[in-house]
Amino acid sequence: MVSVRRVTAADSQLLSPSATGWEVVPGEPLSLEPTPLLSQPSAYVQAKWKDIPHGAVKEISVQAVHNGASIFFRLSWPDPTKDDAISDTDVFSDAAAILFPAKGDAPLTSMGSPEQPVFAWYWRPDLEEPYHITAQGIGSSIRGPARGIAANAEYADGGWRVVISRRLSGKGTGLLLAPGATGKVAFAVWQGSEGERGGLKSVTLEWQPLEIEA
Repeated sequence: MVSVRRVTAADSQLLSPSATGWEVVPGEPLSLEPTPLLSQPSAYVQAKWKDIPHGAVKEISVQAVHNGASIFFRLSWPDPTKDDAISDTDVFSDAAAILFPAKGDAPLTSMGSPEQPVFAWYWRPDLEEPYHITAQGIGSSIRGPARGIAANAEYADGGWRVVISRRLSGKGTGLLLAPGATGKVAFAVWQGSEGERGGLKSVTLEWQPLEIEA
């Protein structure tokens, strides 16, 4: 269960991963698993990674709040290396995403379907702003502009702390979040030093209940 607590604080404060206000927000530890190799859209990737483990990050801590106007998720996980730039074709960056079903029980392991898409708020440290991603099945992810999504991140003490935020109303995004509402959410993390990118990642294999305090 991911509970979104209502707080009184400005957006600028809550967007800071090290803001003191986060210290009193309970964290929800969630187990992560490697994405199933057979769900990779490329036969080449399936063959190349057959004997190579992926899904290096095993657990993520999730804290969530809203201030009546915007919703904020702080994601924290250990990572022994800070991979914050893609400097060559075989160098990959750390990354994280928050996923939501556009409709009901969109299939998570296949990243949705044409009838039930999945939306993702995607952060990577080398991006100027996060991406809004829409997926309608394996290998179908389409990147779009941020649509009001913001993010801030800090790497310290051998791990990442990343805050990803969006206005609650989110008109025109296909995803409405509001005080008192319930829904579902999932999380994904990529560890760049292990070559993880695209569908090779750690993920919560099931949707987590989401409750937003009124």
